[in-house]
Amino acid sequence: MPRGSNMKIKYRTRDLDQIYEDKQPENINRRIEEATKIDEDKPALGQNYCLPCDKYFCEEKALQAHLKQKPHKRRLKALETEPHSQQIADWAAGVGPRKRKREETPTRSDKIVLEDPQHSTVRVGPRKGREMHPLDLEQMDTVHEEQSYLAVD
Repeated sequence: MPRGSNMKIKYRTRDLDQIYEDKQPENINRRIEEATKIDEDKPALGQNYCLPCDKYFCEEKALQAHLKQKPHKRRLKALETEPHSQQIADWAAGVGPRKRKREETPTRSDKIVLEDPQHSTVRVGPRKGREMHPLDLEQMDTVHEEQSYLAVD
């Protein structure tokens, strides 16, 4: 067994969803009190603690240096969004209850009229035989001539 596999377990930190729950206003004070409780087994008796990264530091200077580093900033950015949950996965799979109404999308029989008068209407339908004429034929010819002229140079 490779040595790295033991290191993952030895230095395991809390997952993003657990830390996200800890950062909620009703839980943050309780979590900070638990983390900074005096413990002889932790560095600096557990007084220098970074909540987002779930790390203890041996001195205040090391903690302040950590707060300016990129891994800490990445962790903060990852914690800005709500983490993945099983309820969201069930909703996406169509198993759970619908929390929000789906936006109405045009069906295959609907027509979408473009605002530009040079464009014709576009029928939304199956891929084969779909009518899409964004430019009239004269404009298409001039576009092809310009492209071939540019390709020659």
